[in-house]
Amino acid sequence: MSVDQRIDDLITAGWYVLDSDFEPAALQHWRVQAFHCCDALLGSDHVTTKHFENLVSFGPWAEFTR
Repeated sequence: MSVDQRIDDLITAGWYVLDSDFEPAALQHWRVQAFHCCDALLGSDHVTTKHFENLVSFGPWAEFTR
């Protein structure tokens, strides 16, 4: 998936968080999208990518991180 699409997905997920009144599942979905965006922009070995990977690996969306 292209970097532009990852950014668009992150923005869409952010709007979903706002529309859902910060529902936990929506926040976790945003975290997954942030991880994918960081991975696309910075690479899988970057410290920020690793940080987001750790955040999303313990939530209900963990299976979507890789």
